[in-house]
Amino acid sequence: MPTRNITDANLVAYLKAKGFQETARPKLINNAVTFFFEDSSQLINEVEGFFNRETTVEPLALCESLRVIKALIGDIRRNLRGGN
Repeated sequence: MPTRNITDANLVAYLKAKGFQETARPKLINNAVTFFFEDSSQLINEVEGFFNRETTVEPLALCESLRVIKALIGDIRRNLRGGN
């Protein structure tokens, strides 16, 4: 199954708030935390809508999703450095 790799935390939070699920655990690649989603026409349409500011999402779902994504990114970076 082809995947789309996304490093933009805001876009990842938006996609998660819209109900898209990751296909694998995020990884640190080239110093950027990368999230993996199944590549589909629906995903591409949502990504284009996001960047063209042509779509909407429930605000509280987006805030919660962004909070979780930021915490996850912080955890991945701390674990890489061997921190607590």
